[in-house]
Amino acid sequence: TGSNIDSVDHSNNGGAFVTNNLTEFLETFRDAQYEDWGMSYNQVKEGMYHFKSTYFPPYLLDGGTIYESACGNGLNLFMTLEILQETHDIENIFVYGNDPQVGQVNQASTIFDHVAPARGRKGNICAAASSDLSFVPSNAFDLVFTGYIR
Repeated sequence: TGSNIDSVDHSNNGGAFVTNNLTEFLETFRDAQYEDWGMSYNQVKEGMYHFKSTYFPPYLLDGGTIYESACGNGLNLFMTLEILQETHDIENIFVYGNDPQVGQVNQASTIFDHVAPARGRKGNICAAASSDLSFVPSNAFDLVFTGYIR
C-alpha cells in the first residue's frame, strides 16, 4: 500500500535512499544505483554473494548478532541478511551499526523498522564516527564488518 513512511530519492550521490513512500522504495531500490558505486543493489549483491555466503555463516546462527561500522543507509546490512537467509537459512539476526551521518542512520533505522523485519531485527544503529568505536562493547557481537570507510 502507499504508506507515507519512506520513499526513494535518487539525488543522494546518485544512490537510492528512503524519504517518503515505502511502496515506491520497495519497488525501486533493487534496481536503483547503490549509493555511489555506479551499480544497482542487485549488481552489488551479486558481486558480494560468494564472499558473504562463504565467510559470514561460520560465525552466525539464528538469533545471532551483526555489527556494521559505517553502515550508511543500512542496505549493506539488509543485503547481508538476505544472503544469509538465502544460502544458509540463517534468520532472526539482530543488526547493529554506526554511521557518522545522522541522515544515513535515520534511513537505516527506517529500513530495519519497516522493510527488513522479515529478515532481521534492529538493535541500535547510532550516529558515531568509525574512527573511535570505544562505545562498542568487546565480544558483544558474533560478526563485525564494514562495507567501506572513506
